[in-house]
Amino acid sequence: MHTKKLEKSFIWPVFASFALAFLLGCEEAPSGKPGNVAEVDVEKISGDESSQEIQQSTVVDGLETGQYLLQISAGKISLNSAGSSRIAILEDLAQRTGFELSYTGDSDELVLLNQPEGGMAELLEALLEGVSYQAEYTAEAGDNGFRLSRLNIGSPPMEYDSTGGDIYTQPTIDLAVVFPESTGEIFLGPDPDDADLATRLQFGSIEDKADAVSELTIDAAGLNAAYQVYTQTTSPEVRIAVLELIESEDNYLARSMIVLSLQSLDPEEAMVALSIVESLDDFSLVAQVEVLYSHHDAGVRELAMEVLESITSGFGKPDNVGATTVFSAPRDSSRIEGGGGAGDR
Repeated sequence: MHTKKLEKSFIWPVFASFALAFLLGCEEAPSGKPGNVAEVDVEKISGDESSQEIQQSTVVDGLETGQYLLQISAGKISLNSAGSSRIAILEDLAQRTGFELSYTGDSDELVLLNQPEGGMAELLEALLEGVSYQAEYTAEAGDNGFRLSRLNIGSPPMEYDSTGGDIYTQPTIDLAVVFPESTGEIFLGPDPDDADLATRLQFGSIEDKADAVSELTIDAAGLNAAYQVYTQTTSPEVRIAVLELIESEDNYLARSMIVLSLQSLDPEEAMVALSIVESLDDFSLVAQVEVLYSHHDAGVRELAMEVLESITSGFGKPDNVGATTVFSAPRDSSRIEGGGGAGDR
């Protein structure tokens, strides 16, 4: 009897241990999947283990900490991020929409964001708030008109020439306007003198074009002709002639050309554009002027500071001055590819 008691006392704790292990094994293990995902029309859900550094226990729209939901439909984009990597989201977005992405090593951080459905520009503004970036758009057919082609986050990239020297790449900005189509066609009127002037504007040498621009009359046809010449040339001399022609104009086309020249790497062209902004006292161009603080030419940087002080003197420095978020304006394709008019040689 004594022996049997010993056997029972030995068997019981062993049995209890196995039973406890079995019960624990029956508990449902965490799946690691976002909560309530089945109730959401999900196109892309992803997680980032490093985002566990965010001390947040709540679930954002069915997403656990470290996950994001990126939805793209009919040109509209929405994003919910519960602390996922900014760069991981952008790499996903670049792969799915087809733009070129580059960034510096210190550009990443964990993002908490609930961005409703909207355009690409709105998403970038929210996702990259407080970060310096340049976004370039190209024209395309369809309802949207423009497509994001390149996004650089952080400091402007450096390009290198064949000798290995550094070439500064000027950061660019966005416009609150969409540039009209640049067809390259110029028609001033049925008069033979007008036809001759149009021919010089379209097919003349750089000097001929610059001289012909100064002969234009600022009416609807003349302003359109100036715009066509401006967008079809890569010559700062010709573009400066156009700027001098429209320097007193305050309209849609004139403003488009002024803002594009504020992006010029040519110091003289940029300074002419800055002088026009100052003479027009155009407070709406504060952000565009501020971009020139980082221009490669010291004279342009100095003038930009003077112009900014001038156009903000009556208002006080606005909250957005000093912000680092920067866009690039949609550009005419001939300028992107370096193409010029027939006489630019």
